[in-house]
Amino acid sequence: MRESLAQSKLEIGSYVENYGKYFLIHWKELGNQPALQFYNQAITTAPESSAARAAELRVAELRND
Repeated sequence: MRESLAQSKLEIGSYVENYGKYFLIHWKELGNQPALQFYNQAITTAPESSAARAAELRVAELRND
């Protein structure tokens, strides 16, 4: 159950990262914070899952940009 929730948080984070600029009002000021929030929730929800490992990679990539 937690793995599917973590996977959904990963998918939402990816969607927000790619398309957030189209529906977030202040997306320039927010930057990657909304996507990072969903990725961190995926990591916290099921830290041992494959979704958490993928989210950790995305967080590392976004923080290096």
